[in-house]
Amino acid sequence: METLINENYLIQIYGNNLKNLTELSLIDKKISSIDRNAFSNLVKLKYLWLQNNEISSIDPNTFENLTSLIFLSLSNNLIDEIDEETFKNLTNLTQLSLADNKISSIDQETFENQANLTYLSLSKNQIKKITSKIFKNLKSLTQLDLSRNEISTIDPNSFGQLTNLTWLSIEYNKLSSIGLEAFSNLLNLTALSLSNNKISSIDSATFRQLKKSTSLSIERNRLRSIDSKLFKNLASLTLLDISSNMVSFYDPKTFNNLTNLTMLNLSNNVIESIDKTTFVNLINLVHLELQSNQIISIEPETFKSQANLTKLELQSNQIQSIGSHVF
Repeated sequence: METLINENYLIQIYGNNLKNLTELSLIDKKISSIDRNAFSNLVKLKYLWLQNNEISSIDPNTFENLTSLIFLSLSNNLIDEIDEETFKNLTNLTQLSLADNKISSIDQETFENQANLTYLSLSKNQIKKITSKIFKNLKSLTQLDLSRNEISTIDPNSFGQLTNLTWLSIEYNKLSSIGLEAFSNLLNLTALSLSNNKISSIDSATFRQLKKSTSLSIERNRLRSIDSKLFKNLASLTLLDISSNMVSFYDPKTFNNLTNLTMLNLSNNVIESIDKTTFVNLINLVHLELQSNQIISIEPETFKSQANLTKLELQSNQIQSIGSHVF
């Protein structure tokens, strides 16, 4: 097999018996443009790697003959726009990465024919808004990465059709609030990260349908308080990270239903006191982080239910005394 590249322009893939080619890697080739017919003869191609190049645009017909393709990586290029016809014929695609480009928006028809897609990465782009119909046909999707964009708005029901989604990352964006219906119908979601945003409040019903979630990260936001019912339906949760916010108040009953929790991080907040009933139901807790708060004292028997605790972080507080029976 040979590739014809002229001044960073991929013109044609040619060679003997290429009609049977199933895998093609063109990583780190300094390709800036791709001729629309470059892959026209590769009808049995299943895996195509085009990452780490300098591709700035893609002709809508470039992949039209790649109907057998199941994996496509276009990550780490200079793509700023994806035409709605680009993936039209890629009906067998299961994994697609568009990470680390310069994409600012996604048309609602872009992924219309990707019913078999299970993994989609749009991380490290410049996307500002998630509209309600972008992912409407991605019913097989299990992993969606939207991290490190500039997302400030998520329309209601944007993820409503993603009923098989298990992993969702929206970390490192510019969200200041989360809509009440943002995560409706995500009945199989097990991991959600909203860390490193600007979220100042979360409605008590926002996570109500995430009953299978085992990991929730909302650290490095601007939360000042936590609604007592916010985690009410998250009985499967094993990891909860609320660190590096501005939380000064929470109801002692906030964590009552999290009986499977093994790791809780409340560090780097402005908590002044810990009610002795706060952790009473957290019998499986192994790792608890309370460092870098403003805790002055700890009541006796605060940790009486934590027989499985192996790591407790209390440094960088204002603790002046520790009474008997605290541990």
